[in-house]
Amino acid sequence: AGCCRRPASALKDPTSPRRALLWVVSTQLSDRAAEQRAQAQQLVEWVDGIIQEHKAGGEKVGVLVCGDFSASPLAPCSSYGVLSSAEGWVDLWKSQGSWFGQATYPAGCAPRCGSRLDHVFAVQREGLAKIRCESIRVLGTASARCPVIADVALDTAEASV
Repeated sequence: AGCCRRPASALKDPTSPRRALLWVVSTQLSDRAAEQRAQAQQLVEWVDGIIQEHKAGGEKVGVLVCGDFSASPLAPCSSYGVLSSAEGWVDLWKSQGSWFGQATYPAGCAPRCGSRLDHVFAVQREGLAKIRCESIRVLGTASARCPVIADVALDTAEASV
């Protein structure tokens, strides 16, 4: 059941090479602290369900979760705190970026000053496809927020099931 169906997989065809699937989940969370934490916990549980479904089917999967979490990495009692403390959730800014030039809000002064409220996480656990972040950066203004670009690679060498 659930709200989203998983994509048809090439892994069902025995003649196709084994590949990992990559889920890219984009979301926007509330700016109200309690609601935002609850939404982040629901997101972790939903992603765990996706992972378990693929594992049960013998498939290796990679998961990226990105979007406007309305929370700075400096706010531990927030959606960021929930996600960054979940098993295997890796903030790609921490793994590949720098603290300089990462602000995404407000667009008028970002990326040099302001707060990073928009994030990209990779779920890195045993048995999942490895996601490598080559680079991550904030682009110029687009609207109220600045867009984030993450160059990632799904390590298919580790994707055999």
